[in-house]
Amino acid sequence: MKTILAVASLCACTAATAAGYQDMAGLIGQARQFAEASLAGTQARVTVGVVDTRLRLPACPIPPMPNWQGGRFEGNTAVEMSCPQLGWNIRVPVKVERETMVVAMRRPVTAGSMLTPDDVMLVPARGNMASVSVTALNEAIGQVVGQNLPAGLILRRGLLRQQQVIQSGQKVQLMATDGSFQVSAEGVALKNGSVGEVIGVRMPSGRVISGVVSASGAVEVRF
Repeated sequence: MKTILAVASLCACTAATAAGYQDMAGLIGQARQFAEASLAGTQARVTVGVVDTRLRLPACPIPPMPNWQGGRFEGNTAVEMSCPQLGWNIRVPVKVERETMVVAMRRPVTAGSMLTPDDVMLVPARGNMASVSVTALNEAIGQVVGQNLPAGLILRRGLLRQQQVIQSGQKVQLMATDGSFQVSAEGVALKNGSVGEVIGVRMPSGRVISGVVSASGAVEVRF
């Protein structure tokens, strides 16, 4: 019985190559399995491209060896299937897309609104969206939107600005520090300012000093 099973298994494995040519559909399937196994647990999506199954390659006496082309397994790449014994090599096109979590609008908001936890949510998106999108809720909450945003929109970094804490003409505290001492003086802001922005402050002497707007509403100068 064991002998019959072994023969049946051998026949199943070699049926497609009985004519002496490599089973191209099986070769593509092996490339897919290799790609998916290599990226298991990474939340990557693998799409295998088109290979002409009419190609006639001599049947490899051992299972063909798979490798990532150039060691690259991101974006548009390929799995190389090779048979060292017979000297052939074929590239199976593969597209690797990784999913990441990005921030999207839970509900519509109007221009000038400050985002709250009820306004935003995390949604999955293609990995290439991470470079231009907000990827953490705490990066969005408390920020101000510069335009009307509809529900479901993925939040791009360029759509946000820090909340304005200083208005032009407002009296502000200019704080100077070098780490060992700190002095402050009152001046007048020369323009509106959001947290992290650099603005000019006119001092009573008429001198203009530039500093960085802090969350407290002061303008900080570091030496």
